[in-house]
Amino acid sequence: MFLLNIYYTYSECAFMLAADIAQLVRAYLADEPFKQFLDSMLFYRYLQWKWLEKRPVDKHTFRLYRILGKGGFGEVCACQFS
Repeated sequence: MFLLNIYYTYSECAFMLAADIAQLVRAYLADEPFKQFLDSMLFYRYLQWKWLEKRPVDKHTFRLYRILGKGGFGEVCACQFS
């Protein structure tokens, strides 16, 4: 019984310690490293990627080159994202 109490106490302490560490790391990363990220090329690329994700995809999104084959599901074409 005593060993079980020690185990549960250890588990609770480990969980509380991990929560405290996560809070400290989050507070640190929200300060100077985040400001540096906002000024970096990586943030610019991230914004470009998010803009591309929001664009609708339709038949004009791709440039078709030629038909590779036809089958039961229609045509297979060689195309490139434009």
